[in-house]
Amino acid sequence: MARVCVCSGPGHGRAVYPRPGRDRCIIAARQGGRYALLVSQPEIQRQVRQQRGDIDALYELVERVDQKIDALDVKVDRRFDEISGQLSEVLRQLRDQ
Repeated sequence: MARVCVCSGPGHGRAVYPRPGRDRCIIAARQGGRYALLVSQPEIQRQVRQQRGDIDALYELVERVDQKIDALDVKVDRRFDEISGQLSEVLRQLRDQ
């Protein structure tokens, strides 16, 4: 079974054999014309930690966006009330003329 590293970087993308330092590579093994990924357990654990971190970062980002939207909503409401008051004053002055 031919094994090929599918990672990017120097020395990757070539046939690989078990040797030190390759536990972080994503290895694909050719089986009957197809490549099956053979991923080491440390690599799977690293990917899971990375994905958890990405999910946490997305939740934090959504929370910050929500806060900004709430602040803009308050600002827009306040400005709308000011403009509405000014328009009412202009309309009152036009009727009094």
